Amino acid sequence: MSAFVPKLYTYTHCPFCVRVLLIANIKNFKYEEVILANHDEENPIRMVGSKQVPILEYEPNKFMPESLDIVKYIDNIDGKPILETIENTQLKQWIDQSSKTRFRLIMPRVTNRKLIEFTEQASVDYFTHKKEQFCGPFSKCFEDTPILLSQINNDLIALEQIFVNDQTINGTQNLTYDDVSIFAWLLFLTFVKDLQFPPKIQNYINHLCQSARLQTFAQYSS
Repeated sequence: MSAFVPKLYTYTHCPFCVRVLLIANIKNFKYEEVILANHDEENPIRMVGSKQVPILEYEPNKFMPESLDIVKYIDNIDGKPILETIENTQLKQWIDQSSKTRFRLIMPRVTNRKLIEFTEQASVDYFTHKKEQFCGPFSKCFEDTPILLSQINNDLIALEQIFVNDQTINGTQNLTYDDVSIFAWLLFLTFVKDLQFPPKIQNYINHLCQSARLQTFAQYSS
């Protein structure tokens, strides 16, 4: 009888899923990725009681929600955790302050029908309805792109000043939970065409993509 391989339920467009994929791939954690349709409420609710991803099925019919809980589980499963915990208050402030701009730029652009979770129109419609409640009409977000691009480019210049180097945000030898969080958001900004990453941040994205065998979303950018 073959050993059980954990299943990781995700969406391609989900930054919280990227948090888990980052550490899972760096730690060479064996898993099967299952990408759910975005409008599928039944399966996540069956597994963890609410519609959310990522979800890790770590044993048959035993499920774990919440990205950072999954990250911690995977990092510690071999008894050799690599992630350090540092409270970078400047980074937290940047994430909070830039959230509205990031969301208005990213959310209208992720519903690409080439992504597995959006192959059905019902998934596109579901996502659009949910996210427009926060971002406003996607058409208006696209219309405001020049203003939003100017804002996020300035935000990224400010963010670069927080980076100690282009390997880890806090200059630590190993990754920190701050890296897990900020890398995911930076990766999703690659959905945005003509966005200008400062050199240190672009090198950081390239470095972690290579380390974790992940790709940017430049091919889907608009």
